[in-house]
Amino acid sequence: MAVNLFFERSGEVRTGWRLLAGAVLMVFCVSVALFVWLALPGRNLHGQALAALSGVLLASWIMTRFVNRKPLAAIGLGFGPGVWKDLGTGAIVGVLAMGFVTLALAVTGGVTFVTKQLSVPDGTWIAGSAAVYTALAAMAEEVTFRGYLFQTLTQAITLLPSSLIMSGIFLLAHSWNPSSGMLAFINLGLAGLLFSAAYAKTKRLWLPVGIHWGWNYAQGTLFGFPTSGIVVQDRALLTAAVHEPHWWTGGAFGPEGGLAATVIVMATLWYVLVAGRFKPPASVVTLDSLEDLVTFSKN
Repeated sequence: MAVNLFFERSGEVRTGWRLLAGAVLMVFCVSVALFVWLALPGRNLHGQALAALSGVLLASWIMTRFVNRKPLAAIGLGFGPGVWKDLGTGAIVGVLAMGFVTLALAVTGGVTFVTKQLSVPDGTWIAGSAAVYTALAAMAEEVTFRGYLFQTLTQAITLLPSSLIMSGIFLLAHSWNPSSGMLAFINLGLAGLLFSAAYAKTKRLWLPVGIHWGWNYAQGTLFGFPTSGIVVQDRALLTAAVHEPHWWTGGAFGPEGGLAATVIVMATLWYVLVAGRFKPPASVVTLDSLEDLVTFSKN
């Protein structure tokens, strides 16, 4: 019997082709969205993050709707019960995790802080503006790295291998950031595993988006650290002076490049894996669920 190179016996497009098409489409849609953003007057980082998010959402919708015959919610973006709980809990986990890293650095003399002389309106604007930007950026990254491509790969090779592969791609995407090193690579890979575990426990993207946002917001805005080697002081409420040893503090890369973050990220990963409070809602729609397929295909 001849083997069809493009379709499974069930009539579905083979996984390899879905992954290739999804990746190419995602690169294309994000590139077009960023090109449009570059052409606009008065562009800023908020617009850049929104453009990237729009591109990955459009590519994901095309793949889910026309290839998988599913709603976009199937990649973990459903707005059913528990959305705000997942987002809020994730944000608290992310902020607390970075808080513990900061505490560890502070008590060991690895960081000192300089307060900024900000008025209440200026501080409020910085806090709010940075919250929006980091939320858009976190969601764009999670849809990219834990959305359609990750979930399709998981269908083919199971959760752990796909988590390792996508975590590797996640850290490679940050590999050209300034001042990166071996510990930074390890920590970014561990963060990828953490976000993958958060998706796997809930079958939705809201928990990993919340953790990702809380970590980055606390790191860059609340405490004023460099975020993956990037310093943007106009979005920070404090200025953090990071000291040696850099293997502990992360140096110019920020806490994500040091051993203190390694310990806390591993502890957070363990917590997400064992905590019974994280679970998918009833009747959650995923890329591999079958109960909604016939209904959706008729719409």
